[in-house]
Amino acid sequence: MPPQFDAQAARALARRIHSAGEILGEMKRAVVEAAARGDFEARVLLSDPQLVPAGHANNTADFLVRHFVAHDMPAWAEAVQHALQAGYTVTPAWVPLDRGPGCGGVMLAWSMAIDEPHQAPQLMAACAAYRMTETARAQQRWVERACEVVRRAAVKGAWSCTVRDDDAADAEVWAHRRKALEQAGFSTELLAAQSGAQLLIRW
Repeated sequence: MPPQFDAQAARALARRIHSAGEILGEMKRAVVEAAARGDFEARVLLSDPQLVPAGHANNTADFLVRHFVAHDMPAWAEAVQHALQAGYTVTPAWVPLDRGPGCGGVMLAWSMAIDEPHQAPQLMAACAAYRMTETARAQQRWVERACEVVRRAAVKGAWSCTVRDDDAADAEVWAHRRKALEQAGFSTELLAAQSGAQLLIRW
């Protein structure tokens, strides 16, 4: 005979004792990682998705709060409310289960979050995540332009080229640019210029 306290009960207990602060920490980590990739959304998943009965599901934060309260997960409900106060669009992260759709966690989005929240939020403000994403995307575009310069030089039989920019040689953006190019197999050398800097790229 199997024990009365099974794995499902253990997972339910673990969900209940998570504090809202811990969940907000998970949310922040997910947002920061997504923004660094240039994304405008992040998922924070539950360890144990719950089946949502047919006709009860919808893509709103209010549904999430009711769902978490009904499943004895008040800390998750509180974390959703804090995320809304921080300016995020909050929707369920749906996952397929054997008997139908399941709520597998929370989806946070910030593509429209350009305004500061009215009160200091418990979670990193969505507008800060927006700026991080925009910065990451700007660096991605810079690397794409640099790769086009490389392509044009390689077509002419060259084995190196330089790309100039107004950013000073000690600007933080160069580290991100060089890392991206070096991950693609290029070697780089940053050279100071009279105005800004130039990056020597070899292949």
